Formats: sequence, structure tokens, C-alpha cells
Amino acid sequence: MGLPQARATVRGIPAYVAGRPAPPRPGLTAYKLSSNENPYPPLPGVLEVVAEAAQRINRYPDMGNHDLYDALAARLDVAAEQLAAGTGSVALVYQLVQAYAEPGDEVVYAWRSFEAYPIASAAAGATSVRVPVTADGRHDLPAMAAAVTDRTRLVLVCTPNNPTGPAVTHRELATLLDELPARVLVVVDEAYLEFVRADDPVDSLALLRGHPNLVVLRTFSKAYGLAGLRVGYAVAAPSVAAALRAVGLPFGVSLLAQAAAVASLDHEPALLARVDALVGERDRVVAGLAAAGWEVPDPQGNFVWFALGEQTAAFAAAAEAEGLAVRAFVGEGCRVTIGEPEANDRLIAFAGSWRLADRASGHGSGRARNQRGDPVGDDRQPSYITAGQDYERDTAYLPDRITAEPGETRDPHPSAKIQSDTRPVEPGRYRLVAARACPWANRSIIVRELLGLHDVLSMGTPAPTHDARSWSFGLDPDGVDPVLGIHRLQEAYLARDPDYDRGITVPAMVEIESGEVVTNDFPWITHDLFFEWSDFHRDDAPDLWPADVRDEMEEVMERVYTEVNNGVYRCGFAGSQASYERAYARLFTALDWLEERLATRRYLMGPSITEADIRLFTTLARFDAVYHGHFKCNRNKLTEMPALWGYARDLFQTPGFGDTIDFTQIKQHYYLVHEDINPTGVVPLGPDPGGWQTPHGRESLG
Repeated sequence: MGLPQARATVRGIPAYVAGRPAPPRPGLTAYKLSSNENPYPPLPGVLEVVAEAAQRINRYPDMGNHDLYDALAARLDVAAEQLAAGTGSVALVYQLVQAYAEPGDEVVYAWRSFEAYPIASAAAGATSVRVPVTADGRHDLPAMAAAVTDRTRLVLVCTPNNPTGPAVTHRELATLLDELPARVLVVVDEAYLEFVRADDPVDSLALLRGHPNLVVLRTFSKAYGLAGLRVGYAVAAPSVAAALRAVGLPFGVSLLAQAAAVASLDHEPALLARVDALVGERDRVVAGLAAAGWEVPDPQGNFVWFALGEQTAAFAAAAEAEGLAVRAFVGEGCRVTIGEPEANDRLIAFAGSWRLADRASGHGSGRARNQRGDPVGDDRQPSYITAGQDYERDTAYLPDRITAEPGETRDPHPSAKIQSDTRPVEPGRYRLVAARACPWANRSIIVRELLGLHDVLSMGTPAPTHDARSWSFGLDPDGVDPVLGIHRLQEAYLARDPDYDRGITVPAMVEIESGEVVTNDFPWITHDLFFEWSDFHRDDAPDLWPADVRDEMEEVMERVYTEVNNGVYRCGFAGSQASYERAYARLFTALDWLEERLATRRYLMGPSITEADIRLFTTLARFDAVYHGHFKCNRNKLTEMPALWGYARDLFQTPGFGDTIDFTQIKQHYYLVHEDINPTGVVPLGPDPGGWQTPHGRESLG
């Protein structure tokens, strides 16, 4: 048996992606503009205090942070009992969720916003409720208020918003506080407070005096230039501050950090003069970008946001070639820190040249280019529609299988007969490559979760979008899969066959040592994970292929595949009106059959979850978000089919199902990759995913 498993919520936590340092470039000074760090070194007076404190690092730091609390209390005119220190304000976000959210409780925040929010929520077992920012990168506070339910425990407001830049106003925040019930903590994350120059800036401490459910988070990392020492603080009602201190790491804020923070407060005028200089540089950068034709959201932090969509990776690569490391959010945009004047000069010049090259080439029909005009990558999307024809899926997959015994299968059913070459099951030998955006790959992610195969089968997750050259690993540092060492899945297919010219699909089982794809035959991948890897299943793994219903289950899965899983694609990729109408009729005939079947049984085959449920679930999970609108499967929504909607929610709330679903990635994949259906590349903001966590009421069925 394998090692003990971490909680499913922990296994599903996305990795925090830190800004990368700038790689050296011959003849260029490289600048790191990827982490929103202050480019100025600490003041001499602060360094002297740190050096003196370093002579005492054989002793534990003051666990009570008394000197720091006294200095902050005097500076902010609050009581020391209202303060809680942590290793950066981000640590206090984790502590707040840990202290106030039970598993299944909701945490509401804007998105895209600080990427630690979903991690902190998932770590506590809480449910993230993401409310899209507006088109200009601002918090939609009315929508966030509307998203609050009886299960909401915290609302996180990042102002200025990282990574898009705009700040909320005092009036907007006051209105939000007035609208929300006092039982909900409103957390105002002010990591970039000192850089705000907007009209009607938030006075959070004044609001705190009238709203004890408000928590104010601040840090010494940005304006004060102490990012390497990790110290931040919360200001809150005494009971909230006490809860934060109770769950904080003992001795977490180091001796050096405490000393440096107190010294920084003593030297605040000189430090804030540096902030003024950075704000001046920010204004200069924004003016230079505007002159080049860029429209960036109102930046109120020490960074600017480039909303680049599918050009993001190309922009980041081109910037790196010019000696500028920027923070890329794949498929969305790049955040670029305001740095030294020389770095800002280069950013303005680079962005201007990029803009000119982009206009000249006409993005979407050619290749993105860097400042020197060198091609960065082929960003053309594949075509999926053939005019006048029905959609036919290419099912010529690499047929090899991974089995426990050479040339044999442990599955006695006649349909499982081996008809291809086999490779042996072996822990650590293979890597499952599966994009969360793809329904076919999503099946294998769920099965791996349910069977507990994490210790024997690692998994790589490509970014949600791809171009004509296949899925890439843009979510990993440097865009490289950390185990396989490749940028694109295509490389593993070509390692198997240098002349391979068929679809580069996920899921794919890749042999790590050879670097080649063994199989991309998705139905057999999940089948064999159950039968052939059974020696490594967790003790309580479910029986996904029960023998007593096997024959009927094969028939159900076949109909689900042809009419539903593939049926939505036949609608979306239909090459004529007649083709679409035929596909539409077949799809909803099958959905009506499923609605009737599931009205009297909890799962497709009875009282237990089987492989058939996994195969249906990945389509249902995408139905309202994508297929209803994007693929024109619009007779009705999933939420309008009571049995199917309850069934889908039942599965979604089962560990191993809903925690594999990322609606943001799903929508990005379909709406950005399928340019022949959605040429504008506009990604819809809805639907609200909150309904997936509502009670399903299907327990009585079995």
C-alpha cells in the first residue's frame, strides 16, 4: 500500500508561483520586475539596527512582538490588543481563514486577485467564491456583496488589487461594510497602501472604529523594503486580533524582522520619500505606455498590468529576451513591477516596440515577435470546423497499455482483451499529463484522486489554453514541466515518433526516463488505473467497475460517450445548420433519458459511484459554463433539469470530483482556443459557480 494521503483539499491546492529572477543576458543589465519588490536597499539606519540585532540571533525572538506592537500602536493610534503580527500580511490571510472558516464555509474574493487567496481557502477546506473583476480590473463590490450567503465567513478585498492595480474608494468600501452582516469578516488587504494616490482613498482605520467585523492587513515588504525579512500585521477588533495570535506560528516573526520593522517606522519620512519617487516613476511609465497606445488599468500599487490574453506567454518571453523578468499569468496578462529608472526606460521601449509589431502583424493570424522582431512562437489556433460536414472525432490514439502482467489484463470482461503492446506497471515510472480544462483529461484526474495513486503516479498539468503546436506547461516555473523537463507536450509525442502528425491530446501517460508518450487512449487510461494499478490503490478505494452491473454499465457508458460526451462537440463543431440540428436532437434525447434514469437512482448504476458517473460528470460540470452558450446546446441549462442538476451537485461535493474542477481554466480553454467559434476571444464572466455547493437532497436515493 502507498504512504498516508494528504487531505484531498490539500492535494488539490494550486502551487503559489513566485516571480522569477531575471536570467543574465549578454551585454544587458537584467532587471527583476516580477515580484513587486522595492528596488531601493534598506536605509543605512535600518541596516545598522538589523546588524546589531543579528548579534543576538542565538536567542528566540520576542514571541509577543511587544516593541513592534508598541511602535505600531503609537503610529496608528490603536490599542496594542488590536494588533497581530505575522510573517508578511499573506501569513495573516492564512491565519484568518484557518481561524474563522470551517470546511465547506465560503470565502468571497475578487478574481483575478492575489493568488494566495485560493490557496489559503483550500488549505482550510473552505470553498472559494470568485467574483470577476470588472473590465478595467476593479473590484465589483456590489457583485461581491451579492455573492455572500449564509455560509460566507470572510470577504477579502485586495486594494490596490494585485495584479490588476486599481484601488477601491473609501465610499465603496463603506457601502460594502454597511451592506454585509456583522457575522462576516471583511478583510482589507492593504499591502500597497503607501502607493495609493487615487481620489477618495480608503481610510480603513476610521472604518474599523465603526465596523468591528473589519480586519486591516498591512505589510513591511513593499513600501518599507523588507520583503526578505517577512513581517506584516493586522489591525482588528481585540477578539479578532486575539484569534489571529492564537493560530499564529510561535516565534514566527524573527528577531531581525521585528527590529527592522520598528526601525523602519522610526525612519518613515525617508522611506516614504522613496515611495513618492516610485510613484513618480509609475506615472512616467503609464504616460510612456499611453503614448505607445497601451491602455492599462489605473495602477495604484508599484506595478502595472498588461491584459494580454493569449499573448501573455509570448510577451513574457520577449521581455525576458530583453533582460526584463515579468510575472506572467498564463492566458490573462502580465504584471510588471515599477523598478529602477533604467529598468522602467527599457520597459517603456520594449512595450512600445511590442505594440508596433503587434499592430503590424495583426495578432491572431500570425506570429508574435519580440523587440528585435524575432519570432517568439506560433500562436495560431487549430481549426475544428469543416464547412458543410458533421463533426467526426479523431480516435486514432496511441494504443499501448500499461498492465500489471506483460500482454495480459486483470480485467476478465471480454471487452478488455489486450490488442496492443503493453508496458509494465511500475511506481514512479510514468507521469500522467492531464489539463484540468479538458473533460477527457479530467476523467483521469478524478480516477487518480479516488484511487489514491499520488505516490506512484505523478501528474503534470498543462496550462488551459494551447495553440496549433499543442498543450504547454505555462503554469510551471519557466514554462517547463518539472519532471519531464519539456515546454510542450508535443515534445513527448515526437520522442515516441519523430514523424507523429496526429492530435497532441490529453490525458497522456508519459514514460519519464524515455520522455515518450506511452498512450493517450483516454478510456483505457482510466480503465487500467483501476484494474492494472490495483496493488497500489488506497485501502478504501471505490469499486469503479462492479462486476454485477458490468454489461449494463458498458452500454450506458457507450451511449453517454456517443450522445453526450461527444454530442456536445458535434453541436459546437457542426459545419452546417442541418448538421447542428441533428446533433442537437441526439444530445437532448440522451439528456432526457439520463434525467429519467437519475430520477429514481442516486448514481447511473445504482447506489455507488462507478466509472460511468465519472465519464458523465466531466461533461455536466462544463455544460452551463461552456456548452450551453459556446456550443449552442441551449434547449435548457443543466440547472433546469432537476435530477441531472442534483446528481451533478452530489458528485461535485464528493471529494475527488469538485476539487478537480477549475471553472476559470475551463472557460479560458474553450473560449480562447476555439477561435473559429469565438473569434473575439471574449471569455464570459458567468455563470455563478456558487450553486454547485448548494444541498442536492439525493441521499434518500441510496
